[in-house]
Amino acid sequence: MSGGVRNDLFAIPVRRPVATAMFFLGIVLLGLIAWQRIPVNLLPDVAGEQLFVTFARPGSEPEVIEREILLPLESRASLLEGLDETRATIRGSGGTLTLEFRPGTDLAVRELEMRRLAADLVREQPAGTTINVNNSDISQAVGFAMFIQVTGMDDLNSLMDLVDDQVVPRMAAVDGVSRVSAGGGAPQELTVEIDPDRCAALGIEPGQVVSSLSRSVQRLDYLGGIEGRDRRTAVVLDGRPRGIDTLSRSRVVADRPVELRHVADIEFGTSEMQTLLRVNGEPTVGIVVFQDEDANLIRLGRALRSRLDELREEFAPYNLDFVINFDAAKDLIEKQLDRLKELALTGFVIALVVLFLFLRQWRAVAVVAVAVPTSLLAALALLYVAGLSLNLITLFGLGVVIGALVDNSIVVYEAVQRQLEHGAHADDAAADGIRRTVRAILAASATNAVVFLPLMFADFAAAELRAYLEIMALAILLPMVGSVLVAIGLVPLLARRLAAPAALARVKRVREERQRTGGLKPPDRAGELFIGTLIVALRRPGIWVTGVVTALLITVVFVLPTVAVTSLNQDPPQEDTVRLAVTLDSADSLDRASELFALLEQEVMKLDGIEGVDSTIQEENGQLTVRLPDAEDRPEGLNAATVRAAARRVESQSRGALELDTVQDGFGGGGGLAALTDTSSTEVLISGPETRGLLSLAGELAGRLESIAEIDTARISSRSAQDELRVVADDMAMNAFRLTPDQVLPALNTVRREGVAMQVGFTLPDGREIPLTVRRQAPPRRAIKDLERLRLNTSSGVLPLEAVADVRRMPPPPTITHENGRRQVKVSYTLGREAPTTGNARLSLDRRITDAVGEVYRPAGYTIEVPDPDDSYSWFRSLLIPVLLLLFAVLAITFESMTMPVLVLLSLPLTVLGATWALLLGDVPGLDPMALMGVLALIGLTVNPAILLVDRMQARVRLSGFSAGAAALAAVRERTRPVLMTTATTVAGLWPLALSTGQANELWPPFATVVMGGLVTSTLLTLLVIPVGFVFLHRLDGIFGRLGPWVVIGWAAAVSLTMVPLIRYEIIQSTTWQIMTTLLVGSLFLGLAALIFRRVPLVEPATVGGAPPTLEVRYLNKVYGRPGPIGRAWRVQERFANAVLARGGQPFTPARARERLLPLLLLFLGAGYLAFSVGAIGWRLIFVFGAAALAAGFWRQVRCARGLADERGRVLPGGVIFTPASRACSTARTPLKVGNKLGWILRIRLGKASRSTCVTTRIQPAITTHSTSYCRKVSTIC
Repeated sequence: MSGGVRNDLFAIPVRRPVATAMFFLGIVLLGLIAWQRIPVNLLPDVAGEQLFVTFARPGSEPEVIEREILLPLESRASLLEGLDETRATIRGSGGTLTLEFRPGTDLAVRELEMRRLAADLVREQPAGTTINVNNSDISQAVGFAMFIQVTGMDDLNSLMDLVDDQVVPRMAAVDGVSRVSAGGGAPQELTVEIDPDRCAALGIEPGQVVSSLSRSVQRLDYLGGIEGRDRRTAVVLDGRPRGIDTLSRSRVVADRPVELRHVADIEFGTSEMQTLLRVNGEPTVGIVVFQDEDANLIRLGRALRSRLDELREEFAPYNLDFVINFDAAKDLIEKQLDRLKELALTGFVIALVVLFLFLRQWRAVAVVAVAVPTSLLAALALLYVAGLSLNLITLFGLGVVIGALVDNSIVVYEAVQRQLEHGAHADDAAADGIRRTVRAILAASATNAVVFLPLMFADFAAAELRAYLEIMALAILLPMVGSVLVAIGLVPLLARRLAAPAALARVKRVREERQRTGGLKPPDRAGELFIGTLIVALRRPGIWVTGVVTALLITVVFVLPTVAVTSLNQDPPQEDTVRLAVTLDSADSLDRASELFALLEQEVMKLDGIEGVDSTIQEENGQLTVRLPDAEDRPEGLNAATVRAAARRVESQSRGALELDTVQDGFGGGGGLAALTDTSSTEVLISGPETRGLLSLAGELAGRLESIAEIDTARISSRSAQDELRVVADDMAMNAFRLTPDQVLPALNTVRREGVAMQVGFTLPDGREIPLTVRRQAPPRRAIKDLERLRLNTSSGVLPLEAVADVRRMPPPPTITHENGRRQVKVSYTLGREAPTTGNARLSLDRRITDAVGEVYRPAGYTIEVPDPDDSYSWFRSLLIPVLLLLFAVLAITFESMTMPVLVLLSLPLTVLGATWALLLGDVPGLDPMALMGVLALIGLTVNPAILLVDRMQARVRLSGFSAGAAALAAVRERTRPVLMTTATTVAGLWPLALSTGQANELWPPFATVVMGGLVTSTLLTLLVIPVGFVFLHRLDGIFGRLGPWVVIGWAAAVSLTMVPLIRYEIIQSTTWQIMTTLLVGSLFLGLAALIFRRVPLVEPATVGGAPPTLEVRYLNKVYGRPGPIGRAWRVQERFANAVLARGGQPFTPARARERLLPLLLLFLGAGYLAFSVGAIGWRLIFVFGAAALAAGFWRQVRCARGLADERGRVLPGGVIFTPASRACSTARTPLKVGNKLGWILRIRLGKASRSTCVTTRIQPAITTHSTSYCRKVSTIC
């Protein structure tokens, strides 16, 4: 290979092109295979670090359960290592206890220890007490795939049988389905109805009937085997009745000829309906489908929908229809996948367009564009190998990194192109491009990685949240690893093969252009203005530093508090499906619940455009699902908020009969991961000794909260249940009849509406087993009088229940809730649609909520706690210091310096400006969990431009011997374009993610908003502040070098010993003041160290004979009144035109204007699109003004491209069209000589007459002053 490439590691891509191409082709193939095989789920399958303990003791009061079971459990569990929190709830005679452990706890060992403690406690309890221990795993929620409702038959029970027999097996046969269940109708059942009169006449007790059925109905029982001559034969006992007639002839008591048919009726029918399902008011049967753990949810959803299409066609003669109420694949995953694909592709295209605006070469853009799909496919392969799936978390991580993937490739490609333009051979240019940039690339990638490393050790409120953030970090980091490989391996190869010819052609065009301009390079006014600004900053650093610090202080003091609020618990207004949880307070039957749901259905269906209303109804609760058309197909004014408002009207009119709450799919809307974080910011905790007192306080607090206009609803976590009938044995009456309670009260089992379900069901001739239930014939209406008159067969004869027991109506037992051993009730509130999200209005709302809580009277022993909003981002504060320390370590290793990392980290405060104002303009809460994740990612991204600059500055100083100021200026000139390109592509790739549509599960807008705003301001200010800081810190580095390592270590120790107590004991609480105080203390100690240790010796000037030194000045030239660097940069075009004209060249051609048209058009279209797509009024105004400015610039360039400009490129003014006279004669732009005068032709179109009227006026220059021509004219009329 020609070119003299050095035989080193950096030259491998160009020396071994085939091997390099095959390596990346293999990565692409692995990624494609992973794309086909990787599981697709709604959420990652993660196990939380929790244990669930369920306990029950039948017949015991809640207070007894609390005293005898819960408190001993909590006491013994407190001895378990790693236990962090406990939560418990007792309802009736049972309850649950949740044990939450600290991250890193060995959950398997804790589970075994808890099982042992539970077993010991069970042995101390009465018979029938149960305590079960299970570990938590949200995979059950993940496995829910589809809910289908079947309509079309008048007899709902027959429809249930048909679905259970014909449809469920067909759905369960689909590959990837783990389980299918049907509900909604009354299932088949064999009912044994006991006749109390016949039982009393024959002296049979109901308990004897139940016992006889247990003996008579058995399953197949394997007894063993017998040996034959040549085989072994199994012996099976078949205890199943041959039919209903056989069962009816079975004896109730072995020593008496009383058969079952003598005391009971056996009927084959249906059980009592427990759940009612409706679609648009019509009863239906529901089918629930669950997916396998490793199934691809998208493929499973498509297969299930295809199977439903087959079933619709097959059961069309039966007039059956299958309505999909919920489809996890389509409603959540596919919709989010499609949106993320659209956003990612849009961001990718925008990033490429932005890259084209910088490079102006489609071939170069194509080279860099290879980095994105290759990096993503490499990340996909690694995700698959790591056992992860594609879900909302990983898709979000892959989506937000799109813009950043191009950065490394841009840096390498720009370095290769610069070498090519300097005349280097293509092979040498590729190797040198890697060599010049590899350190900056690795450092930038390392900083992006280390910001996520502390996530492994952070203390989160929920273990699942940490798992999700770790998976998200992995989804962000893996593509970045792939981008590093692509940048140092594939990009140099492609640049060598594809970009080199384009670069050579560009060099040729530049040479031809310079021949036209007299050998001068056309200036870039924007670049010159920036360099002029930098020169001023280097000359007067104090003014610039003061200005930046002042802007930071104003932002931190006045703007940051208005956005530093927690995310709101608000419902997404534009989601396609609205789910409302309905709680019924006064429904005593399924019929009454159905009536209340009918009111909701009718009110919602009055809205124009509703696609469908689905209801799931139970006696005490249910769910209402409203399906809306796509956003573009909806009538104006119809959205999720409108539906909720209609349902709220019914709630307000029901007078407490029903309560509504929103059910969120996945993460919920607006708040991103807020549903998985500590949502205590919208909860108030009330603790005290008595549950009734807690409920009273909670009711008062809920009323005060709902009186605030911005609060939509307030909910109490523990609700009062319905009254109950309590049967209490009369001891005196029992003794009088010589009875015991265990002889009488078991007869009440058959009085229950549910009856007594036998453990073994009845087997039908086709092999199916159906439930077998014992009930009392003609059950009473559950009124007190009917229950009192219930006849009981006893050894003393037939007695009514009221003779031996009292029946009383009693209030329900309280629901007891424990939090870390204390009784507690939570009051949660939801803010309405019009509630402010940021700004002073939000701060005022928070104060009013706090005041409302403070006004509630607290009796002795009761406390009301409003969780500190800071707790919602405590995990972020715990991560900030470790992240900064890791960044400092990586940068110190990279630059082999203790001061250069400080210079790079100076770019971090600059992000506060952009991030804060972006949050304010976008109306995004700053303490939203995803906004905080954006800050964390921004810390890694924002130092990349500084790394590129400092790396080149340091190289200039060490290798070229430049002074600090000269090195800073040269590095900025060299690295400004790649820095701006990397930032622009990252921001452009993230911009589509920042646009919120109001749909559910939108995790990305807060994240993208923070990253974009912070990256823009930090990059622009970094290019100005970092050079100033480099000059300053270069001097500081010299001071450290003179002091020596031990003095520097002592200085660092002194600063630490001074600041740690101030921060540790909260003497200085504000993070801003902590940083500023640390800087002041460090500066003070460093100044003292420099004065005391190793002062710089002063060089005395040489003197002769004691005479004063002689000062000789040479080449001193001072010109007063000339413009400064910025003024010269502003007039650079004029000076260039004068210089070109002086050399006889041509400073302006229409072709150059035509080259600017496409970039300006693209920028105008992009700004116009964003002006109409953003929702925040602040951003909309900014983009409207930007689009207007770009339109004006585009029109000016159109006029220049048409030749309507003078020879210097200035657009000719006026509403007339100036055309050079020479152009009227020929295409060459040669001035027309009229005698000794330069002539122009002025064409004026007169009106809109039918015939063309033309007046041609020849204008001749008369006087020229300051480049302005004052003309006299000699008219000629044609």
